[in-house]
Amino acid sequence: MLLQNQQTKYYGLQILEQVIKTRWKVLPRNQCEGIKKYIVGLIIKTSSDPETMEASKVYLNKLNMILVQVSKNYFSDVFLYKISIICNNIILLGTET
Repeated sequence: MLLQNQQTKYYGLQILEQVIKTRWKVLPRNQCEGIKKYIVGLIIKTSSDPETMEASKVYLNKLNMILVQVSKNYFSDVFLYKISIICNNIILLGTET
């Protein structure tokens, strides 16, 4: 039963990873934050017990890959926002001279 449960979790993570890759930008920000917190919580929970961590290597690896996808999307959003602020400030400063 444990193997089937792990396979089901892994399959669910594959779906979540695909959603993050393809739909992240259209999800409401509170859902993005919820997904990020959920994944981080699962990683901490799974890796806090050495026996669980050893038995769930594939599952934990998939969680880590999803966290990488979340981070890539999160930091690209933050980076683009910061760049737009910088560009707007440069434009405003250029019109003052």
